[in-house]
Amino acid sequence: MSFKNILVYTFAIVFILVVLFIAYNNVTPVTVNLKFLGITPFTVPAWAVMVSSFLVGILVAFVYNLVGSAVRGIETLTTRKKMKLKEVQDQHYQDGLRHFLDGNFEEAERLFNRILEEKPNDLRILTSMGNLKRAQRMFIEAEEYHMKVILIDENYLQALDGLFLDYMAEGKNQLALNILEKLLEHKDSDKLKYKKELVSLYIADNRWEEATEIQEDIIKLTPKGERKPELKKMLALEYQKAVHLFDKNNKNEAEKILKRIKSQDDSFIPAYVKLGEIYLEEDDHQAALKTLSEGFSTTKEPVFLQMLEEIFIAANQPDDAIAFFKKLSYQYSDDVLPLFTLGKLYYRLEMIEDARAIFDKLTTIIDYSPTLEFFIAKTEVKEGRLKDSVKRMKEVIRKTHLLDLEYSCRKCGHRSIKWLDRCPECGCWNCMHLAADNELKDLEIKRISLPNVDY
Repeated sequence: MSFKNILVYTFAIVFILVVLFIAYNNVTPVTVNLKFLGITPFTVPAWAVMVSSFLVGILVAFVYNLVGSAVRGIETLTTRKKMKLKEVQDQHYQDGLRHFLDGNFEEAERLFNRILEEKPNDLRILTSMGNLKRAQRMFIEAEEYHMKVILIDENYLQALDGLFLDYMAEGKNQLALNILEKLLEHKDSDKLKYKKELVSLYIADNRWEEATEIQEDIIKLTPKGERKPELKKMLALEYQKAVHLFDKNNKNEAEKILKRIKSQDDSFIPAYVKLGEIYLEEDDHQAALKTLSEGFSTTKEPVFLQMLEEIFIAANQPDDAIAFFKKLSYQYSDDVLPLFTLGKLYYRLEMIEDARAIFDKLTTIIDYSPTLEFFIAKTEVKEGRLKDSVKRMKEVIRKTHLLDLEYSCRKCGHRSIKWLDRCPECGCWNCMHLAADNELKDLEIKRISLPNVDY
């Protein structure tokens, strides 16, 4: 028996005892007037009125408890039904997500629609349907689903994120930027993630100033131990900012930024290259030669040798070019690239005998290089040894199909016939390198003494 029932029974017993005591000591009748019910007034003992009142109270309490129990029972059944329905819907949702991730879009859509039949305004499912439509490249439908969610709840983070991705997939950069601003203002959003997206948008629109400012925020938000990639990206953005200033004829500011980049990361090739271009445009050939030579000394990248060669040729200074590359080949005697460039320079200057001597020397240093063999074949043509040239060229084609120098991206493999500061395919800065340089750099070099050359 519960404490509540014991209390009720105790109260009832006490009340009855009180009524009996009053009845024994007070027999004065009480007139009951019920004229409003059409009943003639009558008299009853006082204790009878009290007992009747008590019984009516008990009856009211009983009816109240009975109704309350019935209501609670109905609520319990309703709650259980809702919970069961929620379990089924959650299972449909999880199954739908699994099919979505597996690429089974039709089954995912069927399961999502089953939930929407019961709950047409389920924000979670409407958002998922939008994401599903975007995956199917049905962008208009995707936008409609996400917009419907936002109209119901303008702060629903997942729908805002979905709409942002819809616009990005369609190339609607300005609309994406508008949504991105809302995402950055949202109290629960991942600020670091969306600032990175903002930088990507600014890069796509060539808005280098804004991109640089946001990248500074990203570096501050990134944990110290994970900042290295973001710092590298900052250098790249600073570089593009310098290029933009250079294009706007603000060469002095561009030069300052490029020098700062070079001091912060001496392996950042585009900074040397652009500085060299600035000096050449200012007709300061000595500064250009010094900068590009420093670039090769620091990075050993062939692009600098090619640019140095072009500077001398453009200035019609073949003797200076020969002297420069002879000195460079001595200075870096353990690197075949300067010597190879010297041989290529001889070939361009129609100094075939000297070119052939260099190329023959390289064949004793390098086990095999299709690029070198190709240039030897070209010298054989100049020497009139056509049969030997054809035979050598066939061997090169058979082995590698390499017919000319190309640059390739270290990150994605994109190839280009000219060096680029930024890969047009994947957007990576400082990633373009000579496609053949590994043949010249990585093969084991046989140590030999180079010929003495007088300057």
